[in-house]
Amino acid sequence: MNLSDSSKEKNMYKYSNKRKAQAENTKWNIYVNARRLFNEKGFYNVTMDEIAENSGVSVGTIYYYYKNKKEIIADYHQELDSAYSQYYHDVILAPGFEDKSTIEKLLQTIIFICETTAGQGLENIRIVYPYMMRNEDFSAKVMHKDRPYMRILHHLFSEAQAKGDVGADVGIAQLISETTMLVRGCLIEWCIAGGGPDVRSFCYHLINTYLQGLTLAKHS
Repeated sequence: MNLSDSSKEKNMYKYSNKRKAQAENTKWNIYVNARRLFNEKGFYNVTMDEIAENSGVSVGTIYYYYKNKKEIIADYHQELDSAYSQYYHDVILAPGFEDKSTIEKLLQTIIFICETTAGQGLENIRIVYPYMMRNEDFSAKVMHKDRPYMRILHHLFSEAQAKGDVGADVGIAQLISETTMLVRGCLIEWCIAGGGPDVRSFCYHLINTYLQGLTLAKHS
């Protein structure tokens, strides 16, 4: 390969990265403006034309990134993962938390997940959960093992098993699946209750009972 070819490859690489960054910025801009409109006016009262106007793009550009409004609101899991990751590093891995038991770390993390999801609003949960059941691609994305949500729970349950707080007879994938069922069940019931109860107090007993049950099962 001569110097000219090498220079062309570098330029193409830079151009490709620039285009990718621009696309990510455009998609994020659409998402942020759409979510703001959904919060201000209600999901069903917002049109694609309004989202386009507020985002400074064409309606065609929105459809390039999202098939419909539900896909926009469903993209919230990326926002959640960012919050989960920050909490995990800033709280769970912080020096003040190092002496806590693995069960306590799991409890506080799972409660935080419930609180953060609920913080997106009742309407968000009522739209996204049914959409997840109807859309296999979105469901697969949400349940992908490389999601920060999955990696955090995997690490915590691995630590719990390594320290003997949770038995090794149950696979970590099953533990994560059961935890996810608990979280969704709590949030659905919270929605049915109109979102009135404090999420932490609403979910705490059930989640703590499940985790303590894992400890008891280990020592029985």
